Amino acid sequence: MKKNSYIPSLFTTSYDLAQMDVVDILKYQKLARMHKFILTFLVVLFIFCILLLKFKGHPDIYVVIPILLLFSTKLIFYTHRNWSIPFVLYLITSFLLKFILDYFGEFSIGTLKFVGSIYLQPMNYSLIAAFLWVLLNYGVGIIVKNAIDKQNIILKSFIGALVLISFCFWIDNFALQHHFLLTSIYKLPIERSYSLFFIAFITQYLFHKTESGVENNVAVAFLILIFCSLMIL
Repeated sequence: MKKNSYIPSLFTTSYDLAQMDVVDILKYQKLARMHKFILTFLVVLFIFCILLLKFKGHPDIYVVIPILLLFSTKLIFYTHRNWSIPFVLYLITSFLLKFILDYFGEFSIGTLKFVGSIYLQPMNYSLIAAFLWVLLNYGVGIIVKNAIDKQNIILKSFIGALVLISFCFWIDNFALQHHFLLTSIYKLPIERSYSLFFIAFITQYLFHKTESGVENNVAVAFLILIFCSLMIL
């Protein structure tokens, strides 16, 4: 290993540290502290925004969008170490499919048009739901990948899609309760469940086709954070 050629990361093992010189070790320690500070700051900011939505009633939700974007970007960067074009395409596809379903509705092959429904959301809430979807999609993919030893991508994608559907219950209620100010729990219609399962399966399949080295414990932590935040709502 050439001097100063190693790029420190959060996944640096004791073996890696043994191969590093003093300069690289100091660089690693500095970046690790910086990453920890940034993540802590974004987590606190995220929880603050969730509480703001809870107690302020109906604020301008556009304030939350860039914070969610920063949080999701930092969180994925914090856990993912092998970025590639297919992985970036997976993130973009996951976001766009969920946003299209919430904002435009289902696409009818017969009429070649988007079919709207009473479950459509305005753009701002569709963006929020899409950001949450990307976070959950990525986290579920990591956990399923580490929990199932089998190399069957179809099986992993199917199980991941089922888990995502259960989380969609909370995501949809998040948008509906803040846009329509509903006080009751909204039941996911069966036709929407089919569409969400299709999107979840496709995106989970893309994830497992482009899977790289990831850590499971961080994914579990952020899934608990997201789930608890939605429960607060």
